[in-house]
Amino acid sequence: IFAGNNTLKPGSSDVIMVKKINEFVRNHFIQVLTCTAILGAIFSRESQLMKNVVLFTVPHTPWRFDIPTLALFFMMVSTSIHCRLRDFRHLTKAPRSFFLGVAQFYIILPIFGWAGAQLGSALLGPEIGPQIGAGLALVALMPVAAISNLWVKLVKGNAPLLLVFLTLTTSLNIIVTPILLSAILGMSKGDIKVPTELMVGNLLIGVLLPLSCGMFMREFFEKFVLRNQDIIALLGVLGLHIAFFANSGNAIPILYHMPVQSLLTVIGLTVALNAGSSAVAFVMGKQMGLSYEDRATIAVAGGMRSNGIALVVGMKTFPGFPLVTVPAAIYSFCQHIVAGYVKKALERQPAAAAETAPVAAVRRPSYAKTAAVRLSSIVNFLTSRL
Repeated sequence: IFAGNNTLKPGSSDVIMVKKINEFVRNHFIQVLTCTAILGAIFSRESQLMKNVVLFTVPHTPWRFDIPTLALFFMMVSTSIHCRLRDFRHLTKAPRSFFLGVAQFYIILPIFGWAGAQLGSALLGPEIGPQIGAGLALVALMPVAAISNLWVKLVKGNAPLLLVFLTLTTSLNIIVTPILLSAILGMSKGDIKVPTELMVGNLLIGVLLPLSCGMFMREFFEKFVLRNQDIIALLGVLGLHIAFFANSGNAIPILYHMPVQSLLTVIGLTVALNAGSSAVAFVMGKQMGLSYEDRATIAVAGGMRSNGIALVVGMKTFPGFPLVTVPAAIYSFCQHIVAGYVKKALERQPAAAAETAPVAAVRRPSYAKTAAVRLSSIVNFLTSRL
């Protein structure tokens, strides 16, 4: 497909078929993902065998490139072909929006992750609670999801700003996630400890390597990438469903025997994490008087996490705790529902309101009583001094 004269030509029947598959999966995302989870539960034995297929190992390290890592590799290449360093030039046009996003990703979400870990341990007991708490913290620390690009287009947001967030959070993931997750779980005083070397290896092979490959291809082989972007997107979809299939075989049988009250608590905590992070991002953007496009982008990106990374990294880093990946699986579904409500909330604020953004930006909301508003005031102050 990718070599010489065999490259798919635009308008060919094969390209049209690939486009139709991608459109079908996008338009029926939740339904297709549900079918994959059901298949994973039905073929539990096969899904568990898949996880043990090692393609190769990195010499002198415990790092293995197996089927789940290959799935993550596909997902990250599919994401990274949209990331370019030149997109960071957008920061000169919207520094306040950038710093607000950074505050959301590296202050608000870690706090939410810590709260999720605490509540999970407190509400679900010593056997289930620490696993779910670790899973909630892991999801909160994940990069912005590539699929948020679709929602940003729907709300007419700022695509270049989203790409900056996507590139930044994905690149820093290998450093930030092990450090913050270790700190959060350490404060929770549970039985689950983060094997830092193993997690770093998984992130290095499954995230940083394909991210670098994708950005290199986009920078130096842009025509090739644009010509084959539908196939690369399909590989990313395939990777996500492989990860879901592999996780479902372990987690769903355990969830099936879980008390209904505990299951509802897990779902409630995950939805609360999603809705809370989206709501805080929405309020902060509004209070800082950002343009409509930037406000919409931060509201969407603030709630959408890259759950494919959480599924694979959680499964490989905590093999003895199968429920760690459950919040990521639930979040994969609910984040689209929450994004739909964010879209409705944004539609009640016409884009014309952006014209008043410069006036709103210099206001100091002395009446602010919530943490989100106070944080936005701090970010506003810092960026005004740049």
